[in-house]
Amino acid sequence: MKNEPTQVFCMRCSSNKPNKNLGGFEMIVETIPDGSIVIENAALSLVFDEDSKLLSTVTHKATGRVENVQVIIKATQIKPERVFSMARS
Repeated sequence: MKNEPTQVFCMRCSSNKPNKNLGGFEMIVETIPDGSIVIENAALSLVFDEDSKLLSTVTHKATGRVENVQVIIKATQIKPERVFSMARS
């Protein structure tokens, strides 16, 4: 059974790129389309904002519950060794 290719969207691509095959996984690389982007599977529907391209809404299909998401991107200086540290409780 052949898997469907994974669709990848690129914000900095000037035009559609040829299909890629990495380790047996085929990918289709395309520019981001105009308008809101919706990605769905059997359980969730994700809506990305038209202007910012950030995740804005998650809908749980089984319950119909809609959750608004606010993504905040903040730049800060961190020590590289802190990126991979884990806290134990």
